[in-house]
Amino acid sequence: MRKQGLFILLLPMSFCSMMRAQTSFTYGGLNYTVLSEADGTAIVGKQDASLSGDVTIRATAYDSSTELFYTVVAVGDSAFLDTKITSVTFPSGVIKSIGTSAFMNCTKLSSFTIPSSVTSIGVDAFKSCSSLTSVTIPNSVTSIGD
Repeated sequence: MRKQGLFILLLPMSFCSMMRAQTSFTYGGLNYTVLSEADGTAIVGKQDASLSGDVTIRATAYDSSTELFYTVVAVGDSAFLDTKITSVTFPSGVIKSIGTSAFMNCTKLSSFTIPSSVTSIGVDAFKSCSSLTSVTIPNSVTSIGD
């Protein structure tokens, strides 16, 4: 009977810790999604369409609700879709991929330099970026549109 009582007492604590786990958070004005708790990695998540101006993506992002830092390894699918950003600055050496439609319809984005750590770029990553006059793609990119 004691073991059953202990189990019943611990069961709500287990649910509380599962409920506390958060998969998305905001840091430095950008939304992030946890990619792997075990690896401590996150991606730049979907941004609000009202986001505008110059954007800086940091190498690490801090989730204040869990008090954990995550290494930012990718720009997610549709992350900046339809935003009014004008430029993006990347950290060196950590971003590995740019997702499908990541910057689609960013009509104010005028130039873009992809960091040499990036190895893949998704389909339509820069589609309908009407102000985009140049994109520098490094030799590290081995996959575009896959």
